[in-house]
Amino acid sequence: MAKLLDTVEKQEEKKTTGGTSATIRKVTEPDQYAKTQVISAKVNPEMWARFKKLSRMSGSTANGMLNMLINDYVVKKDKEMRDLDAM
Repeated sequence: MAKLLDTVEKQEEKKTTGGTSATIRKVTEPDQYAKTQVISAKVNPEMWARFKKLSRMSGSTANGMLNMLINDYVVKKDKEMRDLDAM
């Protein structure tokens, strides 16, 4: 949330200063990997505890692991859909 607020503030600064500098434009452009969506899921408490433990053991957070799983799923399904369209 703080990163989003910083981006908005920098965009406002760009508007007020004219924003002709390439450096200012680069700083104010939204990060393509910015996470702005929140999801909610009901999960079995025992399964969630195991998931969090496995995430920590792999050096990640549960949130980071969920992001990775979603990304892997989207990439895989996107490739499958493109392959079907090519047929």
